Amino acid sequence: MSTSHLSEIAIKWSPQVDEEFILVGNSVNFYRLTSINNSFKNWNENNIFVSESTCARLIGSINSYSKQKMISWHPFTNLNSIALFENESSQIRIIRMLDLEEVRSLDVGMAKKCNQIEWSPKNQSYLGLGFEQNDNCSSVCIWDLSQPNNNPSRQLNETGSCLSLAWSYETSDCLFASFENRLSLFDLRAGGDPIESLKTDYIYGFCIDPKGIFKAASFYQNQIALWDLRDYKEPVDFIEESRPIKSIQFCPSRTNRLAVLTENSPNVNVFRLEEREDKLIKEKIQYYKYYKSSFVINSFSWHSK
Repeated sequence: MSTSHLSEIAIKWSPQVDEEFILVGNSVNFYRLTSINNSFKNWNENNIFVSESTCARLIGSINSYSKQKMISWHPFTNLNSIALFENESSQIRIIRMLDLEEVRSLDVGMAKKCNQIEWSPKNQSYLGLGFEQNDNCSSVCIWDLSQPNNNPSRQLNETGSCLSLAWSYETSDCLFASFENRLSLFDLRAGGDPIESLKTDYIYGFCIDPKGIFKAASFYQNQIALWDLRDYKEPVDFIEESRPIKSIQFCPSRTNRLAVLTENSPNVNVFRLEEREDKLIKEKIQYYKYYKSSFVINSFSWHSK
């Protein structure tokens, strides 16, 4: 998930290639980590020095209008591509990362503001977007890229802005979406109406643990709600931070690891969530602290390993 101002830059690690990542700001810049040597190419001003022995080499850029951009890496290893959407645009661009070529364009319809863009982790053809409320338009649209039609294959029936969206890791046809006062579960096999809906304040940043598929989290102000998706009538527990929360992410490679970034903070906190004797133990196991305490972290991304 990412929502950022134009002055901020978001980072997205590739889920397939260990050394590759993207920085998303006014442009989309594609980098590959490489060892530093004495050759001139490592000292290009566009490269980023990561350590004394490693730099991130700029491979290519996608430049366009200075509008907020949302991207999602395709999670399947045979499809090294991203979905790119610029806010107030009417198209989603599918970009092949091998040569940064646009291989397909999907129609959104009316220009909209997007809050979330996510590929399904179970079906390589499904792409979901959550939008701000727009008159006479659904705020959750699903594209099926196995179909030749570039229009949404499904428009889900919910009112209000979609604030976050997460596909189920258990089945390819189910996804969760949060709205202005509720969290809803959809099954695409059952049509466009939610099969369950729960009133809650914890409607931001909803995400599911990829390695612990029944664990989920979302936040409101300075509190994180922890959910058990087998019975999510109410949160099973909470994590409270001293500052308003900016973003949360589960680790893609290890279960029970939740990273938390708060507003105006130089730290990213990581919590281990363990079930012991029918109790959920929340242990802060590590954090990253920016070496200059006067600086703040705007975004973070888990490495795929």
